[in-house]
Amino acid sequence: MQSGRAVSPARGISGSAILPRRAALTEGGARDRIAEREQCSAGKEMPMFYLFLTAAVLVAADQLIKLWVVRTVAVTGAVPLVPGLLDVTYLQNTGAAWSVLQRHTGVLTVVSLIVILIIIWALAARKIKGGVGRWSLAVLLGGAVGNLIDRIRLGYVVDMFRTLFISFPVFNFADICVTLGGIVFCVYVIFFWNRSESNGNDPAHR
Repeated sequence: MQSGRAVSPARGISGSAILPRRAALTEGGARDRIAEREQCSAGKEMPMFYLFLTAAVLVAADQLIKLWVVRTVAVTGAVPLVPGLLDVTYLQNTGAAWSVLQRHTGVLTVVSLIVILIIIWALAARKIKGGVGRWSLAVLLGGAVGNLIDRIRLGYVVDMFRTLFISFPVFNFADICVTLGGIVFCVYVIFFWNRSESNGNDPAHR
């Protein structure tokens, strides 16, 4: 006759089996949550409102700067901005950015309007998947609209920034937006287009 308490076989088996099972379920749930977050991040669409708001803010900044120049600098003369490097002056430009294509306001107005409509369509229709591409187009759009307003309203574009250390065409805030937005978009198309457009994601979404 054996003494002592008998151990239930069922109890021993359940204790050793439940722990690995719980660990597997926990690990699987963690993987599912990580995969779900990655899918949400990759598929997250950038709100169009912020892109067009950015363009509108840039247009407003451009027009306010030009209004100040017309009302102040055009009367008092050039104002130093960075002594020896940059000042603010007043120039009526009938050409495009950086004073090219002078006296072609009508042609430039039509071309600008077409480019603006294409950019608006590309953004609104989400033809550009990458965030960098979208933001660069929003900046370009703001600059293009700013100069278009001048051409329609005045028949010329108000330029004001003049470099003093090199001979360079007088330019304005809208020109800066067009140039920066255009350069960044070109870099995006050349180096990141295939990856971003195929995946619907780029570093700007992260």
